[in-house]
Amino acid sequence: MRFSTVSFLLLAGCSTGIPHEIRGGAGGHPEKPLGRTAKRSTDLQVDASRALTIRSDGHGDPIDGTQEEDIDHEELEEIEMGKGLKGRAIDPETDPDSAHLVPRAKGEKVMLDQITNSRYKKPHAEIALIHAYNKYRKPLPNKELKKIADHEQALVKNKLGLKGTAAATPPQYYDSQYVVPIQIGSPQQTTYVNFDTGSSDLWVFSTDTYQPDQAGHILYKPDKSKLSKRLNGETWSIKYGDGTGASGIVYQDRVRVGGTYVNNMAVQSATEVSDGIASDKFAHGILGLAMSSLNTVRPTPQKTYFDRVQDALDVPIFTANLQKGMAGNYNFGYLNQSEYYGSVGFVSVKKDSPWWQITVEGFRVAQGAPWHKYKYSAIVDTGTTLLLLPDYLVKFYYKKVKGAYIDNDYGVWVFPCTAKLPSFYFGFGNYRGKVPGHYINYGRLTSTVCYGGIQTSEGIGFAILGDILLKAQFVVFDLKKNRVGFANKNTVKE
Repeated sequence: MRFSTVSFLLLAGCSTGIPHEIRGGAGGHPEKPLGRTAKRSTDLQVDASRALTIRSDGHGDPIDGTQEEDIDHEELEEIEMGKGLKGRAIDPETDPDSAHLVPRAKGEKVMLDQITNSRYKKPHAEIALIHAYNKYRKPLPNKELKKIADHEQALVKNKLGLKGTAAATPPQYYDSQYVVPIQIGSPQQTTYVNFDTGSSDLWVFSTDTYQPDQAGHILYKPDKSKLSKRLNGETWSIKYGDGTGASGIVYQDRVRVGGTYVNNMAVQSATEVSDGIASDKFAHGILGLAMSSLNTVRPTPQKTYFDRVQDALDVPIFTANLQKGMAGNYNFGYLNQSEYYGSVGFVSVKKDSPWWQITVEGFRVAQGAPWHKYKYSAIVDTGTTLLLLPDYLVKFYYKKVKGAYIDNDYGVWVFPCTAKLPSFYFGFGNYRGKVPGHYINYGRLTSTVCYGGIQTSEGIGFAILGDILLKAQFVVFDLKKNRVGFANKNTVKE
C-alpha cells in the first residue's frame, strides 16, 4: 500500500498563487487500542411521544427555560481516558459488515488538509439558514426569513443593474471558509474547491465561464490539457431555490486528489454562474461527494470522484475530520485512529437516496439527562453550516436555555450570550454522538444576544447534520456498504 499526506499552508487572503508543499507519511496499521463503552448507564430511555409538550408563549417571546446541568461524571472520566488512546479499529475479520474493508495491496491512502480563508467573514445565522433552504430548493419556514431574502435579492439587483441572475444572499456571504486543492489535466492545473457531501457535481470556473465572472478566479483551461476531451451534447445545470445556480458544458480529463487520480473524469465547466456564487473568490468550484444519482449532467449523468476512485484506495472509504475554528482534513482510503476515540458507530443510508441520508433514533440535551427515543431522517452535509433539526427537537433544546426565543426581525433562534448552552446528543443503536454546548453558539447578533447554531428544518422534509454537528464528530463515508459512521473525538474547549 502507498500513503501520501498533502499539507497546505494557510492562505494569506489571495485567491491565486497559493503556496503548498507535499510531504511523505508512514504507512502501516496501528495496534488495536482499548475503546470506550458502547452504552452508558446514564442512557435512561424516554419515549419522546410521551414527553412534555414544548410551546413558545408567542413568536418572538422567550421560552421559560431552565438551565440544564451539563455534567456527567462517568462520561467525563471516559473522555479523559480517551485523550491518551487511539480510536478502536474496525476489524473486517470479526465484523461481517466490514468484510469489504480488508486493505488492498498497493492501495492508496491520502490525507488532505483544508486551506483556511484568512479573510472569511462569517454569515449571519439567518443568511446561513436561507442558504440551506435554497440549496435543497425548499420554501423558507417563516415570513421574516422570506422578507430578508427578498430584501437582499433587491439589493443585489440594484447593485448589479441589468446583468443576469441575482443572488438572494449578498455576495459577501457566499465566501468560503475552507477549500481543498485538486489538480486537473496534464500538465496539472491546480484549483481550489469546496468538498460537499450534499451534492454530486465536480464543477469549476474555466475559460468557458462568462468573462466578467472570471475575475479573481483560478480557471481550468481545457485547451491546455493534452488529456482533455469535450463530451459533445452533454450539459449540466444546478439551480437553487432562490433561482441562483451554475450551468455549463462537460469535458473528460484527469483529476487528481492528493495521491489519487481518475482518468476520463467528468469535469463540469461553468459557462454561466450566478453573481453571488461568482463573488466568492476563495473557492473556484465544488467537488460533490454525495451519490452519483444526484449528478446533474444530462443526458448522461456522471459518477462522482469518490465513486470512480474507491476501488484504487487501500480501503473504499473517505472520512471527514472538520474542526471548530481551524482547518480540518479529509482522508481517502483509510481510518486514522488518532482522529477519534472509542468505536465508530455505523448507520445505514436510506435505500436509493441520492444523499448520505440516515435515520437518527434519539437524542438528549445535556450530559446525564434522560435519553429520548425520537426517530427522524437526516442528511449528512458538509456543505451546510448549521445543524437543522425537526421543530420539536429545536424547541426541546431551547427550552433548556434561559431566555432563548425566536427573534421577531430575523426569524431565527437567539439567546442571551451569557447563557451556558447544554450539549446536544444524537444517536442510533448503541452510539451516542456529542455536540458540546459551546459549538452551538453560532456567534453574536448584538453585544448581548447570540445566534443559535441549531435551527429548524421545518418544511425541508429531513434534518440536515451540517458543520455545527460535523465539527464535533469524526465521520466515515462507506459507499460500498451504503452507510455512514460516526465517532466522538477530542473537541476544542470553550
